[in-house]
Amino acid sequence: MSFVIKGDVGEDYRLRDLRDTKSDADGAFSVEVVIPSDLSLDANLNAYLRARTNTTKTETVFDLVA
Repeated sequence: MSFVIKGDVGEDYRLRDLRDTKSDADGAFSVEVVIPSDLSLDANLNAYLRARTNTTKTETVFDLVA
């Protein structure tokens, strides 16, 4: 599981690995993470939590509020 800040054109601006996790036989997983506290400088950029395997990735977007 990674925390990702994306720049204006969608490229990864900052990526921080948060923790490893494993999925069940159906590919589902659940994990708790702590969002890094030093993100106020990135409050106007797009923030995502990303989970990925060797072949796929999924992202969930959220808003940073400074």
